Amino acid sequence: MNTVSLTYIYFFYGLAFFAMGLAVSLEVGRTSELQFARSLPWLAAFGLIHGGHEWLEMFDVMGDLPTNLPLEQIRLVALVVSFACLAAFGISLSTSTELPRFTAMWRTLVLLGVCFAGMGLLRFWMTPSEWLTTASVWARYSLGVIGAILTSWALISHGRIFVRSGMGHSGRDLVWAAVAFALYGIVGQMFVTATRLPPSNIINSDLFQRVFGVPVQLFRGAMATVVAVTIIRALRVFETERSQQLQTAQAAAWEAERRAQRETAQLNRQLQEAVTELSILFEISRIVSATLDFQALLDQTVIKVVDLLPARAAMILLGESPEPDTVASTGFEGDENVPGMQAARTTGVQVIQSAQAGHPNVMISDHIIAIPLQAKDACIGSLAVCVSDATAFESRRSLLVTLGRELGIAIENARLYRQGQERQVLQGDLLRRSVEVQEEERKRIARELHDGIGQMFTALALGLSGVEETMARDVAMARQQVGNLKELSIRAITEMRQLVADLRPPQLDDLGLVPALHWLADEWRNRLHMDVRVKVTGHRRRLTPEIETVLFRIAQEGLTNIAKHAHAQHALIKLAFDTDPLELCIEDDGVGMTPEQAHRRFTRHQGWGLSGIQERAALVGGAVNIDSAPGRGTRLTVHISLAEQEATS
Repeated sequence: MNTVSLTYIYFFYGLAFFAMGLAVSLEVGRTSELQFARSLPWLAAFGLIHGGHEWLEMFDVMGDLPTNLPLEQIRLVALVVSFACLAAFGISLSTSTELPRFTAMWRTLVLLGVCFAGMGLLRFWMTPSEWLTTASVWARYSLGVIGAILTSWALISHGRIFVRSGMGHSGRDLVWAAVAFALYGIVGQMFVTATRLPPSNIINSDLFQRVFGVPVQLFRGAMATVVAVTIIRALRVFETERSQQLQTAQAAAWEAERRAQRETAQLNRQLQEAVTELSILFEISRIVSATLDFQALLDQTVIKVVDLLPARAAMILLGESPEPDTVASTGFEGDENVPGMQAARTTGVQVIQSAQAGHPNVMISDHIIAIPLQAKDACIGSLAVCVSDATAFESRRSLLVTLGRELGIAIENARLYRQGQERQVLQGDLLRRSVEVQEEERKRIARELHDGIGQMFTALALGLSGVEETMARDVAMARQQVGNLKELSIRAITEMRQLVADLRPPQLDDLGLVPALHWLADEWRNRLHMDVRVKVTGHRRRLTPEIETVLFRIAQEGLTNIAKHAHAQHALIKLAFDTDPLELCIEDDGVGMTPEQAHRRFTRHQGWGLSGIQERAALVGGAVNIDSAPGRGTRLTVHISLAEQEATS
């Protein structure tokens, strides 16, 4: 083939690779998630440098280059660098995304090392002019062929990836480019200039010319053209990727917009529900804060609950299970056998039982909602509400729980306020009663002093006057009168001591509570002929004077109540020092009483003894409990915390 034709072949050959390199370089730096994009700088460098190398070959054929330039050395360097970039592209494209640049660089350096080592060995075997041609052949073998094979394999792998990712056109282009690179490397770089380096001494460009009738450069140029066209077409993958990303972004935006609309609608519903719940709580709070009258608070609450929820009927149960009291209701018929009322009460009792077992939960069943009323972490009752559809309140459990706590606290405050008022009235009555008792006690003491001890002293005075007159005429009779007067004075002293002991026994001040209780038991046995015993457990010790006085007076009042009402044969006073709080228990085997009778006797005007006991215990922070039933006697128990008393003393 003549020089002109070869010049055109080199021109278009170099133009194909240079155009590819230029097109690829324009895509370098594109934001992409593809490994293909990260490997493009190597391919761009190969196209530009190798295209320049072929143009140097063209100018050499034309003879237009200055003769003073080291043309052979420049062409060798350009060839080695371009094929090294091609190998780096194939290695980088076939490497995982973890540190691909460093991996490709080190593997490429290994190939370069092999290439340079071979060139170094050839330098000792050939002359300098022969070595340049042979080194170029060795570079094509060690870098060109291997780099083209690596690139072909990597392009086929990524072509499959593109096809699976919905980028079929670009994937097929990469497959064609891989085929062209394989032919370019295996065929085009194996038929090289004839040298002494095997197999170029047999398989060379001259052989290709003889077999196919065209120079090998034409074949290389054709493969370069196919590579350039297919690679440039494959670059459309970035447009496809951008289109997919845009579609994904639009879909995500639409989904985000729909989600935002759903969330906005949900927030609007939640806001509307929150406003409704707050209005309900506000109305309930307004009612519970408007009055402290216990019954008025209960009646107004059930009426407002029915209006606000809304509901058909409601009732409030207070007290412990299984028999809480229905303290307020609305919307039910007057007959307690109405099914709706019975069902509401049953559900309310179940909620109280569950709360007392440690599970204070709202119960929603059928058409009834039962809410525990909580105050100070304790269940004091329940609110049972009849509604049309109870399932609609499943999402409003927090409102129901809050409602139960608000009502529980308000009811407990109203009850405490009522108890405080009753206690004030009771204290006033007790004060008046105490004044009356004091006056009666003064009258009794005055009467006993006047009728008993006073008469004895009068008799003593008259007897002594008689003794004075008798001594003058009859000494024996005077001595007998003195003896009678002595007995009379002893009886007066005894009655005086008994009167003083009744007011306050000296054992309580001198010896303490336990001896005073034993003395009290002995006195009651002697007076009423009733078996009264004292039992003390724990380590006996002195208590504060206030506590000892209160416990002694409670025991004294308890025995008085037994004597008046119980008709008992036996009584037991138990004092336990080994418990905290300290416990005083007074038991009898009398007729007993019902819980209603015991409750009435704890209220004002009904049995001043029990209410007095309660007030005395309250003075030292104690509590009173009474356990009684008809026919099995009564047990009165008083608990006083000694730790609190010691802390305050």
